[in-house]
Amino acid sequence: MARALGAGIVLLVVLALAGCGGGEAEPTVLPLSTADNNGAIATSVQQTIEAIAVAQTVAAMGVGQPTPSPASEVVATAAIVEPSPTAAPLPTAAEAPAGTCQVVSGVNLRPGPGVAYDPPLGNLSVNTQLTPLAYQAVGFPQGPWLQAQVQATGQVGWISALPQYVQCDFDLATLPPAVFPPTPPPPTAPPPPIAPTTVAATATRPLASAPPDIDNDAPGGSFPSTGVTGNVIVDPAFLFRMEVFDEAAGNHDGAGIQFVFFDISGNGISYSRQENNAGYCVFGGGEPTCNPWPTDDQGRYIWGEGGDIVKTGDYFASITVTAENPDPEFNGVWNWNFSFHVTVP
Repeated sequence: MARALGAGIVLLVVLALAGCGGGEAEPTVLPLSTADNNGAIATSVQQTIEAIAVAQTVAAMGVGQPTPSPASEVVATAAIVEPSPTAAPLPTAAEAPAGTCQVVSGVNLRPGPGVAYDPPLGNLSVNTQLTPLAYQAVGFPQGPWLQAQVQATGQVGWISALPQYVQCDFDLATLPPAVFPPTPPPPTAPPPPIAPTTVAATATRPLASAPPDIDNDAPGGSFPSTGVTGNVIVDPAFLFRMEVFDEAAGNHDGAGIQFVFFDISGNGISYSRQENNAGYCVFGGGEPTCNPWPTDDQGRYIWGEGGDIVKTGDYFASITVTAENPDPEFNGVWNWNFSFHVTVP
């Protein structure tokens, strides 16, 4: 009876172990010959029960054979993973600011790169701060030009890039080219002279094929003998240009100059013009070339747009320079005066 009881208990234990193992482990059967008495069987049963408890604990802990997690648990786990912060992208070389520029002498702000883009949008005074945008190596008609934005107002335009007008802390040639308005058509050239063929034609003044010839005295006047550099340039193509600067303010044309006033009189005419920006030309321009002596619709040379027709005769020029800082001797107002003779072709 004892042997039968012991065998039954062993069989129950074996079945229990088989159930815990999920059919994956081979059951261990105790040979009946080892259970000679009830004490031995009881001991064996106790050991088996303890082994079952250990196996169940291990199974509950998930140790041994891992069980794949359901897909829903994987998705949920991924959803709560927060991405690491990403640094803002650095600006590319094209986006990085090139530098800054500063106006060093009054200059016109134009809608395009050249004096052909007339009239100007306005003029910029000394020390105006600019944000450079683009560069044009050869403008219309010539000279280098800088497209920039005025930092104080946001206005965008073109100025002469010559060093006497603007200075930058980088090489302007590194700026990109820019799209600008179409080039204005060049001024219509005067028609060629018409040979007189009739009496009426003979009485009509032939159209000029060359600018008037200029014969002038040496300029004189009142201005400091030291500390000021001034020079009157005479050229039949544009008549007069004043180069002047206050050496205390700089060594380039227009440094320390507020404006230049031209006054031409004699032979029945009076012409005047104020130039606020270097170069100071009697008919405007000077960025870098002076505007040519203007003509009317018949090709005749005139004293400024809409002015009197130029006639052969004697004239007098008075050029007054007003400096930004007064000097002890002339209070910052200097004059160049001289006579000149005009011969019309």
